[in-house]
Amino acid sequence: MLIATLVLIPIYFVVGFLYNAYFHPLAKFPGPLYARCSDIPYMAVHTKGEMLPWLSSLHAKYGDVVRIGASRLSIINGQAWKDIYAHKTGGKKNFPKDPRVYGTDPNGHRNLITTLPDSDHSRLRRVFSPAFSERSLKAQAPLILSYVDQLMGNIRRGIQTDSDAKFDMVKLYNLTTFDIMAELAFGESLGLLADSEYSEWVANIFDNLKNGAFAQVGREWSWLGNIVKLITPPRLKQAADMHFRHSIERVDRRLERDTDKADIWKLVLSQPEGKQIDKFDMYNNASVFMVAGSETTATILSGVTYLLLRNPDKLARLVSEIRGVDSEDDLDVQRLSALPYMTAVLNEALRWYPPVPVGVWREVPEGGSAVAGHWIPEKTRVSVPQFPANHSPRNFKDPEAFIPERWIPGPEYEPNTKEVVQPFSIGPRNCIGINLAWHEMRLILAKTLWNFDLSLCQETSTAPATIKVGDRAGWLEALRSQRPVLVHLNADTTWLVQLPYPPLSVRPAGRKRFNVLIDPWLQGPQSDVASWFSTQWHVVEPSLKTMDQLNSILAGFEDGSETPKVTDRSYIDVVAISHEFTDHCHQATLEELPKSTPVFATDKAADLIRSWSHFSSVTTTPGFSSETKDWKSDLSISGLPPWVGIGRVITEGNALYYHSAIMIAFDSETPETILYSPHGIQATDLECIRKSGFSTLALLHGLHDVRIWMTKQLNLGALNGIQAVAETGARYWVATHDEAKEGGGLIAPLLMRTQYTLKQAVKAEEARMNGKVPEYDFVELGSGDGLKQRIGEEGMREYILRYFDDGAWLSSKWMGDMMDMMAANVFGKFKKSALIRSMKTANKREYKFLVTSADQKVVPTGNGVIYMNQEAFESKAARMWYDNVSLRSRYHLRLFTPNGMPTSRQNCIALSYAEIGVDSKLKHYTISDSEAEDTKHWIRDFRAALINNYECYKLKDGNGKLDDPVFPPPFDAAGMIEYPVYFWNMWSKDVTTNT
Repeated sequence: MLIATLVLIPIYFVVGFLYNAYFHPLAKFPGPLYARCSDIPYMAVHTKGEMLPWLSSLHAKYGDVVRIGASRLSIINGQAWKDIYAHKTGGKKNFPKDPRVYGTDPNGHRNLITTLPDSDHSRLRRVFSPAFSERSLKAQAPLILSYVDQLMGNIRRGIQTDSDAKFDMVKLYNLTTFDIMAELAFGESLGLLADSEYSEWVANIFDNLKNGAFAQVGREWSWLGNIVKLITPPRLKQAADMHFRHSIERVDRRLERDTDKADIWKLVLSQPEGKQIDKFDMYNNASVFMVAGSETTATILSGVTYLLLRNPDKLARLVSEIRGVDSEDDLDVQRLSALPYMTAVLNEALRWYPPVPVGVWREVPEGGSAVAGHWIPEKTRVSVPQFPANHSPRNFKDPEAFIPERWIPGPEYEPNTKEVVQPFSIGPRNCIGINLAWHEMRLILAKTLWNFDLSLCQETSTAPATIKVGDRAGWLEALRSQRPVLVHLNADTTWLVQLPYPPLSVRPAGRKRFNVLIDPWLQGPQSDVASWFSTQWHVVEPSLKTMDQLNSILAGFEDGSETPKVTDRSYIDVVAISHEFTDHCHQATLEELPKSTPVFATDKAADLIRSWSHFSSVTTTPGFSSETKDWKSDLSISGLPPWVGIGRVITEGNALYYHSAIMIAFDSETPETILYSPHGIQATDLECIRKSGFSTLALLHGLHDVRIWMTKQLNLGALNGIQAVAETGARYWVATHDEAKEGGGLIAPLLMRTQYTLKQAVKAEEARMNGKVPEYDFVELGSGDGLKQRIGEEGMREYILRYFDDGAWLSSKWMGDMMDMMAANVFGKFKKSALIRSMKTANKREYKFLVTSADQKVVPTGNGVIYMNQEAFESKAARMWYDNVSLRSRYHLRLFTPNGMPTSRQNCIALSYAEIGVDSKLKHYTISDSEAEDTKHWIRDFRAALINNYECYKLKDGNGKLDDPVFPPPFDAAGMIEYPVYFWNMWSKDVTTNT
């Protein structure tokens, strides 16, 4: 009997899967095979929190209507809103809520959102509607305004304390909306704005939202209920219990008080006796009001603030409209609702960040019904997922652009399917608090922009700025920086590391960058063991499709071409493979590379690659540990220049050496390393990096915790990343291997992904260590994003002097924001009061000296010439400085203008420079060998500390003369190496340190 059962169970599932895929009434609808067979993949994605990218990728591939489960359809057509959610007439039946989605409170009661029968919902709706009407909103306006004014006061006091204060607006918006909702739902404030901190209850509300995902699995399959309870994290269950308990306590306290405040219960309890409700309905609905009426509004406010600050032209237009109102007191319900651009901005923000981004599930009623032009059989579960619908190019032109103007009538932004955006739903079950939400959004945003000028702080502005195709500036600057450049070629594991050749190193044919390609996977799926076992596809398109594309781009960089350069020469110098799994070791991509490309791979990956018989050189990556004596001899092995090394750090005893790190070491004088650990590694195993004297420039490590269901972790995630950053002292933590790929096969439904935020990870780590986590620079780079690093003051000085020792010249395009640091080092120390100030006119930028009074004791030493431009020369203050510090006996004061070169360059201490573009009057000139030697010492004394966009030029062979001016470009750009940016839509992160 047991044997028969064991045989029948898999047969039952196989037959069921085959029926669902090919014979089910929904078999005609497109979708991935693994999702058509069963609801298991849907629930797995749901509990992992990856629903939005999954649905977006499916709709991009299959169209408006996609089958995502045995009996589930996801639809992103605007007509579907009316067909599914609107009130039905003419004898047609409303679509009921899906009973497996909506649960009860701990006492078995339901609320406005979870109530199933239309009759029960209508009863509750009639009771609560007066509390959310336009009339009630006018009565509640003073209460709401008092908390918004409190928010303004908190920000203002912060600025008065510190004029450079930074504010976490997400937190401040949440504190405000939770205080407002608590006052309306319970008749008392939570005091969050007063304390400027979340209470324990509010902090737990966010966890309570996650608990719902696990609870839904138990309702989906009742036989799994007890198992789900066991695997649900205890903190999530505790959060749910705490939330309901606090709601009960506060409702009871409110009912004991009589108040004149126009809160919800004042309006509900004043209704006729037949319309009143019992306490359980009060408890349950109060608890849901706290979530639905607080976090959602704060999310929209956070989103719209961020979008405005990332789009300053939109911000300027909105600020102009708001500040065009006569006075702040006029920012009331009526006046704000009449501001057209504000309404357009908020509509666009609601399109970007809908409060309920996933679909609200309904069941097709008995007899079936037409939805979006398709006949759908009864009992089918249907929904319109808002985020995928709102971001689909089927519905909007440029869907990933923030364009409030699309909500202002006009043909410019067609297609523009506005009816698909329904953030508050439609029909008899739409959001009861829509009026309150709109007023809160308008009032809080308007008051904030009326009172304050906002800008993104560095922590937020690390989000990259777009570099358009053909725009050369961003990458020209990055590649001249003489620092490593990291480029994420896909959204997952593939990286290009561009290392600058040191000044005195031997380089092939004048090359400027040594290019290391890590774990390339640019095309097609990847499969481990067999396709039926595990197959994955990229959800985010890689920035390049082929190795030839990448090589032609790199060739163009090196040659200064205006377009990619097709060449037989390979500019990919070495490939590093971290694991044998095919998302790291992708045969189809790797075999596009020339056979002569050196490959460094971990032991099993090396064996696999050798079996292809494609590459002529496959080297097993050497191990690195505390016993490694000399990294140059141990890691800089055949195929690598002497200043580059590749090694591997592993966690001993780890199965398959899954948790490990690849290290790319470089620069023989000041050893630095870039660590690549896609799955994570025990932080203690990285101790050898620090002890060996390496400075870790960047740690490439994921945020997400990935595991196979009920087994050990695969990717160790954010907590491990924090510990690894602390152990190595990495300057940057760069996220990697976090793409939620589309998958198939037996393994795909079992992969569990927890998407930790940094804030959550830091909080957990601080609790573990009972202390503060050190600050770090965290960077997220998507497909085609790049990170450029700049060297600090000391490193720049060393680098310049090394060049000078080789008889090199420094030619710089000086940036205004760097002039202060450079001038300060001329005089031997840095002063807060700038020695040079920039003055911008309509078509040029000039720099002039400022006075440094004698009591500051900033006096240049030596002798020579001080150059001033016309403005500084005519400045009384500058002339007084020159007289007061008694420089006349040691320095000549000379006028410098862009109309001609100065006659002397020796021992020059400082000069000012007018940046006016290419000036034909400034010609190249030559100097004698002795003058060159003197000028070299002049630059050494100058000790330029931090300069952007520099190039070095060596003395010409033969006549020993320089062909380039001492003073910086753009006098004449001849001879300068410029790197065009004609390739993928590159993003650039500008991470500056020690400025």
